[in-house]
Amino acid sequence: MFRYGKVSAVMISLLLWFLCGPNIIVKAADFAEEGGGFVSDEVIAEAESLAHAEVIAAFYKMELKSYTNGIAVFGCLDPKREVSVSRVRRRSAGMPELSLNRIYSIQDTYLPPDTSMQYHHAEVDTPAAWKYSTGKGVTVAVVDTGINTEHAEFEGRILANSYNSVSGVIGFSDIQDNHGHGTHVCGIIGARLDDYNKVCGVAPDSRLMVIKACDEENQLKSGAVLRAINYAADNGADIINLSMGRSYFDENGKIDGDEIEHNIIINAVNKGVVVVCAAGNSKGNRAMFPAAYPEAIAVSAVKQGKVFDDSYSNYGPEIDFSAPGTKIYSTNIGGNSYAIKNGTSMASPVVAGVAALIKSLNPDYTPKQIKNAMVITATDMGDPGWDKFYGYGVVNSYSSLLLDLPLKGDCNGDGKIDAKDLTFIKMFLLGRERYNPVMDLNRDGKVDIADLSYLKRNLAGIQGFGLGSY
Repeated sequence: MFRYGKVSAVMISLLLWFLCGPNIIVKAADFAEEGGGFVSDEVIAEAESLAHAEVIAAFYKMELKSYTNGIAVFGCLDPKREVSVSRVRRRSAGMPELSLNRIYSIQDTYLPPDTSMQYHHAEVDTPAAWKYSTGKGVTVAVVDTGINTEHAEFEGRILANSYNSVSGVIGFSDIQDNHGHGTHVCGIIGARLDDYNKVCGVAPDSRLMVIKACDEENQLKSGAVLRAINYAADNGADIINLSMGRSYFDENGKIDGDEIEHNIIINAVNKGVVVVCAAGNSKGNRAMFPAAYPEAIAVSAVKQGKVFDDSYSNYGPEIDFSAPGTKIYSTNIGGNSYAIKNGTSMASPVVAGVAALIKSLNPDYTPKQIKNAMVITATDMGDPGWDKFYGYGVVNSYSSLLLDLPLKGDCNGDGKIDAKDLTFIKMFLLGRERYNPVMDLNRDGKVDIADLSYLKRNLAGIQGFGLGSY
């Protein structure tokens, strides 16, 4: 822990940076519906009773067409407009939010959305991971410049207890992003998983607690940032993403850690919150603060191909993991628009998203267990084992979900690897056991005879005996 007699001036006016390189603004999304995706003259809402539905209809000045089993259907001329307006009006009047009356079709094959412009999903294996976890039930706090609250990618995703740590306002009214950085980060973590929108987040069903910590000049100061971390830790966040930082060294070349800042990070982790931070974009040989604190997870950036991007990413002994951060396509401000950005600011939310996937599948995991799951399963790059550029490696979301800590091969969950695990897989293949992703020992996306052979060879090597034929 860092000890100081007084809080340094750096903490009074903390110069936090946006870890983004040049960005390319992409054409706004075309949201025209194909094939009648929703009823063209209706919206729906939850209602407690017929009388309640009539009150809602009167408030929004729409025709109540029907009500039953808690759902009201209303007639209107422009459903998208009515839905958009309801997000603003309902807050002051206590009315439910309206939704499009969507048309469903039978879907019995798993098909992820087009992620061709989001190469980072393939790099960290999220399409396979989504079969088992999409981050449902996990709250990720994004302390940043806010969010584009009207972007379709975030519809129904932003928590009501989002917060502005400068103004002290709780709710949706004061978290609008005027910079673009926070919106891009939020999209990397939690943009919706469907084939209607342009992008999807690493943890597309996670809940976003958006905490706007910048002032009117888009400056992030330590007072507001540390308040934001405390607020998140005290109000249900499971993971906090901090795509920001300040220099590791002061003007005299001394380590510039700060006790208050450090204690805030420690407090959050002690409350069970995973804190993920960007390492920095100065090509420096140390991670910036707060990533440099040992309780935080420090993330460096790789480009496509899982190659460390030495054109900007910091490195050093503090690095825990690396993740894609170069040419990352995500949400932007200005309607339903998108942008491509570079930076460890983009790598950090990839890791935060993977942590959310793990937490969703293992809700009782501590920050240490979540980190260990990523350590054990990261794709080792660079020098064997940990190194100063990649840390423990590039995070792998799919492998981290297959890991039923700590024993790979413990298919029946009894704490040891033995012949009973072979029998467990065999029973599954015969239809007598429930599926468990831990049984996919060779990590090819399915459980089959190859996994039996894998475990058989492994047992023979560990225990020195053969187990017969299966």
